[in-house]
Amino acid sequence: MIRLSQLTKEYQDGLPILFQIDLHIRRGEFVYLTGRSGAGKSTLLKLLFAQEKPTSGELVVGGMELHSMKRAELPYFRRKIGVVYQDFKLLPRRSVYENVAFALEVIGRPPREIKQKVGKILREVNLLHCSEQLPELLSGGEKQRVAIARALVHEPWLLLADEPTGNLDPALAREIMELFDRANKGGTTILLATHDLDLLQYGGRSRRILEVKAGSVCEFKDDHDNLFPTPPLESIDDTE
Repeated sequence: MIRLSQLTKEYQDGLPILFQIDLHIRRGEFVYLTGRSGAGKSTLLKLLFAQEKPTSGELVVGGMELHSMKRAELPYFRRKIGVVYQDFKLLPRRSVYENVAFALEVIGRPPREIKQKVGKILREVNLLHCSEQLPELLSGGEKQRVAIARALVHEPWLLLADEPTGNLDPALAREIMELFDRANKGGTTILLATHDLDLLQYGGRSRRILEVKAGSVCEFKDDHDNLFPTPPLESIDDTE
């Protein structure tokens, strides 16, 4: 489903934040991206959403070659993906309901379906009582949950989440992770960047734990509470 081949990403200083990455993520996996701040987790998510392009190498998501994708193709590609940003990216002049509904409006869903799905997801993130409020009236945790609801409401086949529980208390974080877990069991592939190792219990058999460090990606095998690093990943042949 996702394949990176010799992918490198450099910024203006010429130093690569990601260097010759080979990685394959199968459909339906729940993948955690761990690593220190600035290691490249957010950069990797931006590349997967085609928000940025790699400096070199190949990047294929769902059969689409992002490294050579034309600008006109981007909106159609992004409609299949849910994204939870660290800074939320809510529409300031739209209510909570309208922010979440927007994800369905842009893909042409009928009004009755939009009303039903938005009400359902707002109930699941415990925000139904805030549906008519503007983002400026919400707390950081509430904004985070609006962003999560918007990312999930159209049932994407791929969810990219950048520190999605960073503004939530432990109880709400568990509820959100359970929501992600259900989405994953329903077929959504998830990539979740986090510093919080307590979250790594979710994902079941589909779980993988990766660490972004020094420009490379390493995989961890977990044995209860202990994580053991293995050498950098090599691409794996598998069906998309």
